[in-house]
This record gives sequence, C-alpha cells and structure tokens, in this order.
Amino acid sequence: VAYELYVAGGDTFGGREAGQVIGAFVLLWFGWRRLTDPGKGIEMQDIDWDAPELVDSIKNAHERMDYFIGRVNANVDGAYIKFPFETDGGVKEFVWGYVHNYRDGIFNVSMANTPHSQTGDYQARRDVPQADVLDWQIMLDDGKLEGAYSLKGALDYLKRKGVPMNKTLRMQRAALVDAAPEDSHS
Repeated sequence: VAYELYVAGGDTFGGREAGQVIGAFVLLWFGWRRLTDPGKGIEMQDIDWDAPELVDSIKNAHERMDYFIGRVNANVDGAYIKFPFETDGGVKEFVWGYVHNYRDGIFNVSMANTPHSQTGDYQARRDVPQADVLDWQIMLDDGKLEGAYSLKGALDYLKRKGVPMNKTLRMQRAALVDAAPEDSHS
C-alpha cells in the first residue's frame, strides 16, 4: 500500500489514502498486541470457591498436609500456604504466604502477594493456624509447583465454564506436578 501511494501513485496523497495507511497501522498494532498478550492469570479470574473442583482441591490439600509439613520441617525452600485474608474493605481474598516455619499447628508466614482490594497497610508477617490453610505448594528449583491443588481446581473450573485457556493459564497448568508420593497420602 505504501509503495503504491508514494512511488507508483506519484503526485497526490489524499485523505482516503492517508486513512488507509493509518488504518493499516492501527490494525497491525492491535493485532500484534492481541497476539503477544498472554492474558489474565488464575489470580485475576472470577473463581467460585464453592464449585466442586475447588472444594475437592481443598480436600486434597488437607489429605496431603502431613507430607507438606514434613517438607517444611526439613527446611525445604519455596514452601507456601494459601489462606483467607480479610481486607480493610471487608473483602475476603485468598492469598499466598511464604512459610518460614511450622510449630504446634501454626504456620509463620510472610505474605507472598498483595491482596487486590487492600488499600491500607497490613501486617505482612503473621501466624496462620493450620485449620485456616486452604492449599499449599512447594516451588521447585525448575519453577514447577508441587501441590497447588487450588490452582489445578481453579483451572478445571474455568475449563468446565468454557473459559478459553490463554497463554498465561496454559503456562500455569504446565507448572503443576504431582504433589506427594502415593505412599505418603494418609
């Protein structure tokens, strides 16, 4: 198009041709952005925590909690728990905390992500009772995730709801590995 306007067309460059050039650049820009946009990750999706997939994920995490606690007590690096956090606006969010230690049914953690609806300051280091834990995960050296049952449950929920699996969601699913050896499940 540009060749025809400047070289072959010669003398005139009217409003119609300018509109075509601008339109082509706009389409290229938005097309490129769409192709390179990885999409929203699981943490930005609308998830129903009462859905069967999520209820089952919490049950699975609890069934394998002894395995996780054993790994924490062995000083594994990259251990996280998911727990409910009530924001200053009264919204319950589910956040991840980096586990420092576990003693007498209490995890001592540092918040690993900022609650989306929190506007004020909050205590980043806190104690979380084991009974409040919804999920756990261990981030391995290769970036894979051991555990992360709520992530699997949420991905299954989105699939059942017909939500397209964008690049970010596909990458999150690919990071999942089997959590605990079968003989460690109690």
